[in-house]
Amino acid sequence: MKADTAEGAEFRSALTEFRAERHHHHAALAQIEEAKARKAGLLAEIDQLEAKIGNLLVEDLRRALDEGG
Repeated sequence: MKADTAEGAEFRSALTEFRAERHHHHAALAQIEEAKARKAGLLAEIDQLEAKIGNLLVEDLRRALDEGG
């Protein structure tokens, strides 16, 4: 009977450890997904800033051409 109890305790311990590891991995995956979302947001902001800079450069060039022409 003690052998069954020891085996059962070992199994429960292994199962608890497995569940803890699984939880850790799920938490890590969630952090990765959050980082990907932040990266996508930052890349979108960079694209918007690049477009604004491009517009400003075009305006400056037009002004320079108007003043010189």
